[in-house]
Formats: sequence, C-alpha cells, structure tokens
Amino acid sequence: MRKKVCPKCGKVKPMTSHHIFPERFYGKSKENRVELCRECHDQLERFIPIHEKQSDEFYVLIVRFFLGKFK
Repeated sequence: MRKKVCPKCGKVKPMTSHHIFPERFYGKSKENRVELCRECHDQLERFIPIHEKQSDEFYVLIVRFFLGKFK
C-alpha cells in the first residue's frame, strides 16, 4: 500500500481511495476520488446516505466539509 500524508488527519499512513460519487449509485470510476487513510475514510463514509441518491453537489460538499476545504 502507498503511504502518504492523509489530508484529514495529517498522519503518514497507507491510503485508500474514497469515491466522491458513491459506486452504488454511479458505478466504478477512476475519477473523482480522494485519498484518505482507512480511519478517516471510514469516518467520511458515515456522512454518506446509504439508501437514497443525493445530488452531485451534495457529495462534493460533504467531502469539502469533511476535509475543511470550502473553496
């Protein structure tokens, strides 16, 4: 696994890819991902509704909010 600095917690850890647009609604894609450590990835997943698809803007805002980036 590739170790990098996690943009959320700032620790050097193995990274995972979080799909900004959930695979269950959008399918697999190599685009629109953010790399996070497993712990932060799991935290972010708790904000994503499981059963109902949201707007594209919703998913982008959730990731920006989670990472503290509002630009």
